[in-house]
Amino acid sequence: MSLSKMNNNLSGIHNYGYNCFINSILQCMKFSWSIISGIINEEEHRKDIEYLRMINSCNEDEIETDPTLKEHNIDISRIKKLNIYFHFKKLIIELCKNNTTVDPQELIMACKKDADERGLNDLFCGNQCDAEEFLTFLLDSLHEAKIYEYHIPLTYSVVTDDDDVHKKIIYNSEEKFK
Repeated sequence: MSLSKMNNNLSGIHNYGYNCFINSILQCMKFSWSIISGIINEEEHRKDIEYLRMINSCNEDEIETDPTLKEHNIDISRIKKLNIYFHFKKLIIELCKNNTTVDPQELIMACKKDADERGLNDLFCGNQCDAEEFLTFLLDSLHEAKIYEYHIPLTYSVVTDDDDVHKKIIYNSEEKFK
């Protein structure tokens, strides 16, 4: 489906009386082409399905020790962020494809659970809150969910005290960048 067709509808988001600030951010994100194109990107979707399969193949005790999950930098913390991401993705796709009101409750509950565990209880307390705070929380969660570990080769594998300053600077710079 093309991006223009996805956003050419009159869908809305159900309001529970306390989530106007959330709905306004989600409506804005619906029209953010970079976000939508990332969500409907086939390669990203393939990775998302692969992550779901890996996570669902383990029980909770195996998550921290499973070598496949470790290889993909997936731990309990990242799974919580992926939970937010998958609910966000589902909601945005529904919002873009349907001409009806969509329900944000699953996304809100996933965000609330993570926020409560991080001590951000005020963000989802049932009161009107700041849209910017929610946007920051959501973008941070999405970033942490979708961040990939890149293996950057170092110019020098080891540096000793006897090496010249130029080599030490390059090594330290590359290590910090990594």
